[in-house]
Amino acid sequence: MRVLVVGGGVSGLAVARALIADGHQVCVFERAPGLRPTGGAVTLWSNGIAVLYALGVDYSGVGCEVETFDAARSDGRPIWHVDVRAIRRRLGFGALTIPRSRLVERLAAGLPDTVVSFGGDVTAVETDERSARITLDDGRTIDGDVVIGADGNRSIVRRQLVDPVDAALTGWITWQGLAPIDHPLTHGKLGVNVIGAEGICGIIPAGDGLLQWWFEIRRPSSDLVPDQSVQMLRERFGSWRGPAREILELISDAEYFVHVRHRVPPVWGTSRSTLVGDSAHAMPPALAQGANQSLEDAWVLAKMLRATDLAASLRAYERARRRRVATVSRVAMVATTRQDGVMRRVARLPSGPTTYAYGLALKTASTVLSRRGLWQPSRERAGWTHA
Repeated sequence: MRVLVVGGGVSGLAVARALIADGHQVCVFERAPGLRPTGGAVTLWSNGIAVLYALGVDYSGVGCEVETFDAARSDGRPIWHVDVRAIRRRLGFGALTIPRSRLVERLAAGLPDTVVSFGGDVTAVETDERSARITLDDGRTIDGDVVIGADGNRSIVRRQLVDPVDAALTGWITWQGLAPIDHPLTHGKLGVNVIGAEGICGIIPAGDGLLQWWFEIRRPSSDLVPDQSVQMLRERFGSWRGPAREILELISDAEYFVHVRHRVPPVWGTSRSTLVGDSAHAMPPALAQGANQSLEDAWVLAKMLRATDLAASLRAYERARRRRVATVSRVAMVATTRQDGVMRRVARLPSGPTTYAYGLALKTASTVLSRRGLWQPSRERAGWTHA
């Protein structure tokens, strides 16, 4: 089968790897002139790492395997502690923070040179009962058997074939950075969340001497521009204790993005099309599940496409994923909008039950890790160690 994939990011490249392994002919169309070298780091949890393992992606030697996550109030009082090592023993994989550019590189490694076409913007997508077709900005048309939208929350495939409504703003914005910062957290395996009335801060090592940091706040007034952001952050979070304030003194610039959320539609395509990743279910970053759910989409879609009835396979894939990603999206929204208020009021939570609950939530949110899912870790895999 000839598969046209629109978008060459995490989800698009994962789909390409999975489908090529099953013998399909795949063409990926990426509007950028090459693999995107920019962006911060992403945290891959047990479900996302399981997919990388299953796809044969070599993720050794990059990123940082995070062993613990702590949350604290802005005055320094602890809220919860998650032992990721215990989650790894239970689910087979733990957590890995990796620069997005390195993840994209590893997903692309080993793909035939002819798979990804760069520098062409897809301007139109059409399907009928017999074929799929895309049109590029230079006028070329490409025919295939199926088209997969992996082109993010502004997906042209979604707009033209499923739903013309853009992802909605949530009212929150993140300032973030990935940089070689000389701080004890950079060289450890601890991730930190700090929560207060002013917003939310996260700090996590990303390997190779890099530290990923971010500050989330309710969307500020529109007169703020990027070159004002660091000073604004210092003024807003300057009274906080601990690593959040320390990091603010060490950074010099930041990039920002607004949080958006898509309505997860009941059907994601036509008889010869579907969506993966943010094209189907853009969500706030609160649970660090965006990339993980995108990887799951790719793996589940490839499995379902092994059946002979194409349209039925596409709908089976969507049914397998829709309820879970809708739940994850909803919880991510609640976690952002209510976390700053609720978590400042709760007592310190014991580590054991918190770790167990976090692992259970990961398994529940995952198709791959579910009891009837596609992945059952063996004793050998449960002993995996990031090298």
